[in-house]
Amino acid sequence: MMKFLAIVVLVAIGVFLYMRAQRLAKEELEQSELNRDAEFDARMEHEAQATEASETETAAPEAEAQAESKPQPEVESGNQAVSPPETEPVLVSESDVSAQSVPEPEPEPEPEPEPEPEPIDDLDDLEATPAMPLPVPAAVTTEEITQYLAKANSAEGYALLLALVNQCYKQRKQADMLAWGAKLLPRFADEVAFVEQSAKGALTGTGHMQMSTLLTDSGFYNEAIALCEQAESLGLEDGTVTGFAGRITRIRRAQQKAAG
Repeated sequence: MMKFLAIVVLVAIGVFLYMRAQRLAKEELEQSELNRDAEFDARMEHEAQATEASETETAAPEAEAQAESKPQPEVESGNQAVSPPETEPVLVSESDVSAQSVPEPEPEPEPEPEPEPEPIDDLDDLEATPAMPLPVPAAVTTEEITQYLAKANSAEGYALLLALVNQCYKQRKQADMLAWGAKLLPRFADEVAFVEQSAKGALTGTGHMQMSTLLTDSGFYNEAIALCEQAESLGLEDGTVTGFAGRITRIRRAQQKAAG
């Protein structure tokens, strides 16, 4: 009887140690995945900062060259004194005096300026907006938006929209860029649907990854999860070890943490 009890205790201890080892291994794997994702995001931000710095260095000498190329005004030399032009006396008639005494008509009141559009606070409000969500951040130029709208609903339009999403992703620490990037979701969904039917090979996982990050950082967790699930169904990769499945897990974890 004692031998049987000893065997049962040893088996129970073995099962406990086995389950504990599995749990520790799983936690270490999740932690390593989080570290790899953090390194991936940090590397992309570093590359973005390096690109912006190189563009600034390139623009500085060009501005100096343009300033030097402007012709300097020529200054005439000489010590000749310039005499003021002679003025003739002006005779004022009685009719002129009476005309001047007539009061001028009052200016018409200026029209009141049109109210500026209010910023959008929710993704549902995008249905009532014009071509693009408003207000547009100062970092986004009118030329970039015009180029995209001219090529919308095409493979080229998808690429131009990805450039706008990438710009918002790199500058997502700025509140206006983060909010505007999240509001590009309806446009992004339209472009993905079009390219999926016409040129599926042009789809990239980077766009879904950056768009889901903008949505997550803006608090739109359900929309971010749906976007990652779409990427999984399309067979796209986000460049990490766990892929979009691991990203969905992290988004849900962040959602639970935000909910308290």
